[in-house]
Amino acid sequence: MVSKGSKDVGEVRAWWENAARWVFLGFFVSHVPATALVDAQAVLPAWAFPQFARAALEWWVTTCGDPLMGSRPLWFRSIVLAEVTLQFPFFFYAIRGLLARDDAIRVPCVAYAGHVCTTMVPILAELAWGAHAATHAQRTLLVAVYLPYLVVPLGLLAFMASAPAPFHRARKQRVD
Repeated sequence: MVSKGSKDVGEVRAWWENAARWVFLGFFVSHVPATALVDAQAVLPAWAFPQFARAALEWWVTTCGDPLMGSRPLWFRSIVLAEVTLQFPFFFYAIRGLLARDDAIRVPCVAYAGHVCTTMVPILAELAWGAHAATHAQRTLLVAVYLPYLVVPLGLLAFMASAPAPFHRARKQRVD
């Protein structure tokens, strides 16, 4: 018999799954303007962006010492090009799928998360240990800002890979 104040394991699991869905949704929603207004500046001409976006990026590079957005090495631009052309359209698909709790987004989310996690490893390594002029405080800030772009996709990968129907998982019935 379950006491009145205790929660069924299924209820707790459902709460965590719903919280994870909202984290992923917030990640994709916030990623739309970040990609369109900031990241895309690494691969598109300056005239394609509003002045406030160009000024914000200039402030970021100057203040935080971001060597990747500042110098834009070829390997980094290739990753950003993939973000703009492949990931950006996917954000809208993922947002719709997460809102609808559509299990059909499972495999595309696994592919997206695997791709992003792979690209974030060299980015984080360069920010943390690369030969650039950023101070220790700047490196710490840069890693802290970029790290969620590895951590959230890792969580998405684990969430989506853990069940064939992530939004319609089988719930075990309690037998008293």
